[in-house]
Amino acid sequence: MTLPHRDYSSVGQLEAKSMETINLKRPWTSSPAPRLTGPGRRLFRRQIAWRFLNVVLFCALLVVVLDVFGRKGPLSLTEKRGFNTLTLLFSAIVSLSLGSLLSLLGSMLRWRLLAWEKHSLRDVDLILGATSPTGSLKLIWHHATDRNARWTRTTWAVLLYLLVNVLGRFSIAALGLAYNLNEIPYTEYPVMVPDWSSKPWYHATNRTDPDYPYVPFRHHHTIRNWNAYATLALSALPADFDVDDPSSYNTRNIGGKGLDRTVNGSHVTYSYALKEYRNSEELPPTDTVLRSSASCVGRSVIGDNVYEQGKRIGTWRVNDRNVPDSKNSMSLDVTRALCLDPLKPLDLWGGINMWTVWEPDERSPGASYSPGGCSTSYFFRKEENPGSTECDPSKSCCATFYELLLSFGGLDTLLARSVTNQPAPLFYKLYIESNGGKAAAKTARTRVDFVDYLASALNITGFYNPTTPLPLPLADELHAAHLTARLPLLTVMGAEMQLPRVPKHATAHPAERHLVRIALDVKWAAVVAVMGAIVLGQAVVVGVTVACCRGVILHEHDSVLPVARLLGAVVTSSLSVKLAPPLCLRFIL
Repeated sequence: MTLPHRDYSSVGQLEAKSMETINLKRPWTSSPAPRLTGPGRRLFRRQIAWRFLNVVLFCALLVVVLDVFGRKGPLSLTEKRGFNTLTLLFSAIVSLSLGSLLSLLGSMLRWRLLAWEKHSLRDVDLILGATSPTGSLKLIWHHATDRNARWTRTTWAVLLYLLVNVLGRFSIAALGLAYNLNEIPYTEYPVMVPDWSSKPWYHATNRTDPDYPYVPFRHHHTIRNWNAYATLALSALPADFDVDDPSSYNTRNIGGKGLDRTVNGSHVTYSYALKEYRNSEELPPTDTVLRSSASCVGRSVIGDNVYEQGKRIGTWRVNDRNVPDSKNSMSLDVTRALCLDPLKPLDLWGGINMWTVWEPDERSPGASYSPGGCSTSYFFRKEENPGSTECDPSKSCCATFYELLLSFGGLDTLLARSVTNQPAPLFYKLYIESNGGKAAAKTARTRVDFVDYLASALNITGFYNPTTPLPLPLADELHAAHLTARLPLLTVMGAEMQLPRVPKHATAHPAERHLVRIALDVKWAAVVAVMGAIVLGQAVVVGVTVACCRGVILHEHDSVLPVARLLGAVVTSSLSVKLAPPLCLRFIL
């Protein structure tokens, strides 16, 4: 029922255009209703501004995230998770900020809707709660289904606000159309290492060397393979050690093969990091580094006397078990293999004891080799009697030889799996043999392919028949130490080239796996369109709302006191005139 103007003027003109105070007493207070002036509108402006800027800020952060991850190419699992987390987080903040902004604008529009036309108490209640999507839907549903209600321009305005509110909150979802997560198939290869437990690297047999029936020849294949590996690695290295150029003593990554050399006094040290492989790709060096160090002392022999640095230090003898050892007696292990061509004036021989562990000495029951990583090797020159078929060092009038102390550590770990399968620890030796700088006869004892390399190198170092016991040059000693220290690492380097490879980790997949990686493909035109639509859209909505609310008193959006005062005034007036609902009101704010 519609009331005459004279019967509800005190209610209809609540907070009139003239901003005059209404002398309508509230039931819960005796003070008049306060006048809302300019600061209320400024409060809305501040609230709109920070919400608007918050949307712009996180839209910009989303663009940064897309740019950063788009440049990475294929994403790892961690990067993919990081991208998903950041995009979801920033998108949620943008959606919340848009929802908060639209709710604020709705709280402004409700006062304009109340001032538009006459409303029933039911409509007043629904309009005041229409700031949320649920409240807007309730008002529309009431006008669509209630026989006593009808569609008005307020209904259409609320419907438009509902669409803008919902679309605005969900608009950030359109960003998902601006980029693709492409699947890139690839093959994952396991990290492989040389199989140090394979027979090509270590293979022992039980046959006996015919020249040494008391020594089991268990390492024939192993020594032969090691020599072949060292020869292969040597062919890939650049020029030899230049002892006349001290600036080249300390060198890293020789020939690009990962071999490093340091010289400290008379000690020459080589180090080499074991390699790992993925398919045909060589991975960066690992932390497993092998080091081989050698020092050399040059001595001269005149008759039976041995001289070092020009001083006589003792006598020398043929390796004879019947002659007791003494500190002034030096044993040289000389065999007939040295005299395959007795007419040659130069015979070179050297033995390098790579590493030792405990093993009973079958020639001397109860004795054993001492464990360690140090060995003594001799390189010497001697003169033979013409026509002789035997090597008799006692008949050599003079010679020059080098005592090399080789310290090598780490390589025993490469045999860990093999050695543990053996019934007892083993004793290993690697020999180098040469005959006059040319390949020796093809016999069972010719186990090394270093002949030309070793002979020429040692010739350069100054093998000669000294007439006086002069000190030998330090450069010659360094060169001999260099040859000795480098040899074990050459064996390892060559083995890495040819040994079969196995996965580094026992739990790794033994073969390649076909997998898929994710790469971010950003469509920047679509990104600009989506972000521009969001920012410009909220600017348009803010401008339209501010224009519609011009001239309307705006109450605090987050306070219930204005609503309480309004409903209190309505209830008081309706009781004073004894009106039954629905009570129609027209607010001129």
